[in-house]
Amino acid sequence: MELWPDAYPKMVGIIADWHLEQSENFMMSLLINRQDDIAKLYIQHYLHEVNDSSLMVFALRNNNETFMKHALKESLFGMQFLSEPTVVAEMLYLLSTRAKTDFILNTMLFANFAQWSQTDCGEFIGYMEEMANFSHFDNRIVLTYNPILTICLACETLTRIGDSIAFFKHDGITINESLLALGNSVVSGMKQSSIKAIFMDEDFKDRAVLNIIVVNGYAELMSDPKVIQLLDELWGGTLTYACDGKLQNFSMLSFVAGAPLKKLPGQSL
Repeated sequence: MELWPDAYPKMVGIIADWHLEQSENFMMSLLINRQDDIAKLYIQHYLHEVNDSSLMVFALRNNNETFMKHALKESLFGMQFLSEPTVVAEMLYLLSTRAKTDFILNTMLFANFAQWSQTDCGEFIGYMEEMANFSHFDNRIVLTYNPILTICLACETLTRIGDSIAFFKHDGITINESLLALGNSVVSGMKQSSIKAIFMDEDFKDRAVLNIIVVNGYAELMSDPKVIQLLDELWGGTLTYACDGKLQNFSMLSFVAGAPLKKLPGQSL
């Protein structure tokens, strides 16, 4: 890899296409060497290695986010793995370290909390309560690359746990209120130049932060004038010569002006 940095992906691909039966776990070897993109390409050849919760535990521990996102989105991991005691214990342990909160919350998007024990759900809620009650300068969210996405995912997860286990419903609502207040404080301290990247960032399900906020009604995260300015920019769109083809660059006003007129049923023009 060090001698031929440009050639090794092709060489590894050729080896993967051989479908060799071997004692070594090929997928794990790729993940150890941080070759998430190559692992994504050839995971279909090694589904027998993916069908093992130990690989999920390793990917969580090794911070293989790109691989995990792909495997979870494509349902290549058995979803029951996210309810297995070893996997749940690993996720809760990583949350206790405060180092991978955003990664774990993204992974939990695919979890079925009705299959979790009340003890494990209670431990998770304890970590979220800790995050809600710390000022953002001393908070675990300063260790995340996108604190607003982290807060949104935390609120969603607490709501899903409350929907699955009624015992935790009230705790989820209370902690969510505190998390959204914390989020409002974080946004108020951000520079305008950072707002668009933060709010257009996406989770493991390819949902933009702004979309998560709107769908869930997290109004507290949209009250700052900097966010309102972003909304105005998204509504107005980008000038034609500056548009790079991304969805957020297209103007809603232009769409409304140029969309074909449709008559409502039973109405006359």
